[in-house]
Amino acid sequence: MNIPNPRRTVAMLGMAVLMSATSARATILLIDQFGDTQHLLVPPGTFDSNNVLGAMLGGFRYASITQTTGAPGSTDSMDVNSPIVNELDFHNQTGSIANLIFFYDGTNGTSGTPAFLLGADLTNGGANNQLDLGIESDHAVTVTVDVFSGLGTAQSEATYLLSNDSAFHTYSTLFSGFAPISGGGADFANVSTFEVKINGASQLDLAINGISTSGPAGVPEPATLGMMGAGLVGIGLISRRKRATKT
Repeated sequence: MNIPNPRRTVAMLGMAVLMSATSARATILLIDQFGDTQHLLVPPGTFDSNNVLGAMLGGFRYASITQTTGAPGSTDSMDVNSPIVNELDFHNQTGSIANLIFFYDGTNGTSGTPAFLLGADLTNGGANNQLDLGIESDHAVTVTVDVFSGLGTAQSEATYLLSNDSAFHTYSTLFSGFAPISGGGADFANVSTFEVKINGASQLDLAINGISTSGPAGVPEPATLGMMGAGLVGIGLISRRKRATKT
């Protein structure tokens, strides 16, 4: 009958606790994972918009493209979840510039008058304190995020200048880092509309693979800290025993 070595058992348990404790984070609140298909296409000098029902903040995503500069025969487009799954792709052709706006207000957006989200809590009950955007771009374009609360009279804004290296980056901004625009700034625990604006550029290829909010890493409980310490001691004892055996 094999009897487990108590020191090794403590060490292994401590390692498991250490790994789980250091990886613990506040619950992520997804605003949009872009798993619901949507398509926009504009020829020169035109505007296109539509909305989609799905698994995102408020249950609806409204999007529009406005072409400001268009070469003859050029088209600009936005594609969500097709052909690339869980991704929004925005493209401007050579010699063409278009701007993209998409927002979440709890309605289909066709009325032109937002019905509002009726108090969406981006703080996730106070656990989350920052906005995270996963974006890649091959041009240094500007992305602006606006958060509104109340009847849309209170507004906060964050602006991002994207890296033009065609690699995904996570751009994170603390709620406290948003600039108040009106009404003393938005209440992130009582949001009525969430809006993203992208200024295009000729030959732009831009992709977004997720928008969410998150919180800081969790702080281990005292009992967890004690187990972590025991695990580290056990690891040290095993290492010391192995060195002694070798000598």
